[in-house]
Amino acid sequence: MEELELIPAGFGLCWLAYYVRGILRIHRSLTPRARGTTLTETWLRFWLSPAILKDSFRCALISLGAFLGIEIARGENVEGGIDEDSEIDHF
Repeated sequence: MEELELIPAGFGLCWLAYYVRGILRIHRSLTPRARGTTLTETWLRFWLSPAILKDSFRCALISLGAFLGIEIARGENVEGGIDEDSEIDHF
């Protein structure tokens, strides 16, 4: 797979992980009050919650941005040397 093919897959995996994290957090907060609540019931109740969807999308975008920032900095465009604006020059 090429790098451009990995970007949507990486975003999808990050979004799914943050979505599941949001559902688990809600489930853990509801469990002490209603002991009979299962994870499936919590998911069916909150699966389209705008807060969870927006938060998972925002966190996935931040994670993807961090991934792309690291990828760009370590890409083949870097010419093995230190330029004038490098932080190493300031030390």
